[in-house]
Amino acid sequence: MLQARAFFHAGIATKVSAEPSFLVDRSNILSHAPYSYVLTKGSLVKLIIRFLTTVYICFLPLVSMAQEPQAAATPVTKSIRWFGTWEEARKDSLAKEQPRLIYFYNHRARPCKIMQEQTFTDPRVIELLSQFSCVALHNEVNRELAKRFQLVKVPTMIFVDTQGNMIDRAVGVKAPSDFVLYLERIKSASDKAKAAKKQVDAFTNTPVDILRPGKNTKAVTLRYSDPGARKVGIVGDFNDWRTPGVPLVKNPNGMWETVLHLQDGVYEYKYYVNDSDWKQDNNNPLAQANPYGEANSIIIVGNAKTSPIISNRNVSFIIYNTEAKKIEVAGTFNGWQQLEMFRNPNDAGMWGVRYENLAPGHYEYKFIVDGVWATDLENYTAIRDEHGNWNSSFDIR
Repeated sequence: MLQARAFFHAGIATKVSAEPSFLVDRSNILSHAPYSYVLTKGSLVKLIIRFLTTVYICFLPLVSMAQEPQAAATPVTKSIRWFGTWEEARKDSLAKEQPRLIYFYNHRARPCKIMQEQTFTDPRVIELLSQFSCVALHNEVNRELAKRFQLVKVPTMIFVDTQGNMIDRAVGVKAPSDFVLYLERIKSASDKAKAAKKQVDAFTNTPVDILRPGKNTKAVTLRYSDPGARKVGIVGDFNDWRTPGVPLVKNPNGMWETVLHLQDGVYEYKYYVNDSDWKQDNNNPLAQANPYGEANSIIIVGNAKTSPIISNRNVSFIIYNTEAKKIEVAGTFNGWQQLEMFRNPNDAGMWGVRYENLAPGHYEYKFIVDGVWATDLENYTAIRDEHGNWNSSFDIR
């Protein structure tokens, strides 16, 4: 029998109490026990109250959806003063004559959690950020600013001068040692510009040298097949999506290639061909849907967490979201029936559910977060359905 469970699994998800729905048979997911009523005066009053309550609960979300989005709670990182609005940070930056850091985040993105718990808690990072006016902005609430700064993904850190002009950017999770390099060069350039009463020149390259071996890095060889191309560069999280990108060299066989030295993590990228055409990696099946209706290729270095977790024929779906009220998962594995996921009481942002005993095959799925369908941000085998929409996918072998 195919079964779905809330599972006791360290760091993933846990059912708080042993309710009858703790174990769900696929064939009974949508079944409901019948109810019968004897319409006495008392029961009629109760039925009316229940009906009015149901109407209120059903229509209340529609009223909320019609309202303007509210600013999401600022992520908490100790010892760093985070402003909650652009205007507050702007005023502080002008008053202190210091650069601004704009941290774009999203409560659904676990990489933001990593950035907040590992990089923004580093003593050297905290010390340097005391000389910046820092503002944390939810990318979905602050769409106009995200568009202005051409946001590709979260987390992204944008650095601007006192007048709001972009100086630099750091895209994706940055290790503390790497992030310090961004902060040091921006602070140095800002101090020199201030002394000379000039505007800070924008940086055009990443401060991290990914073409040479570094501490805790691994060599990653990338190859692109296009013998007719005149020029090929690779652009991605590792160089903050700066064009024309890291150049590839054409070998005698007509294959373009380069070697990058990267720390453990997940990196999105594309090839930039002839200074005009964006191309996926035709030698790499891993991909993630991007905000432009296309997909970026994926490099996984080390043992980065991916989803779902597959053990034998059991599949554990996990998702990170600190603000959701309800999360479900549905897919071809269960006929697209919406299966409830459960919050981990030891980590309020983590949700999970395990689906057991799946037959070998290829499966597609999506999460339903408070009624909104979404792909799995930690699944890297994105696939389009017959309508052209992106689904996440996995294989049972």
